[in-house]
Amino acid sequence: MLGKIWMLIFCVSIFSQSVKSENKKNFVEIKNIAPVFEKRNVKGSFLLYDYQKKEFSGCNLKRCNEGFSPASTFKIPNTLIALETGVITTDTIFKWNGEKRRYKRWETDMNIFQAYKVSNVPVYQGIARMIGLDRMQYYIRLLHYGEMDIRAGNLDKFWLEEDSKITQFQQIYFLLQLYEQ
Repeated sequence: MLGKIWMLIFCVSIFSQSVKSENKKNFVEIKNIAPVFEKRNVKGSFLLYDYQKKEFSGCNLKRCNEGFSPASTFKIPNTLIALETGVITTDTIFKWNGEKRRYKRWETDMNIFQAYKVSNVPVYQGIARMIGLDRMQYYIRLLHYGEMDIRAGNLDKFWLEEDSKITQFQQIYFLLQLYEQ
């Protein structure tokens, strides 16, 4: 596992440096998506990566380069870091403390696979606390995972806040390197 995450970190760091320069020359605008957003009065963008063609397609290239809170997509690096640091294993059971949760599906004991599937924010907040501030900052820097604002006061929610940002291109490069490694 250690070798894989270090290779991922190395590759992500190389690719993240070329994100801005690659966007325009490998981007095909899909014209029929923008009206879907407009019809619903939503300011949005869409980005798709064709692995075979090594080509991006979507709509609103400018917005695809804007950073937004990673929200639930952060469970991917959060899980990787937790496994890499050994604060959890695939056998770890996260006990529900009996508190009412935002979603009923979060109100049960579960393992990491179940927590991932239902995007259980309280479980992932606990995982972030187990990882700790120093290790979280360290790994996020190594992964070049956007511009995360990670402090002691927001360690268990920084990925849900507006001060932490990642672009759609950065997300795709991160996932691409994860897939390839």
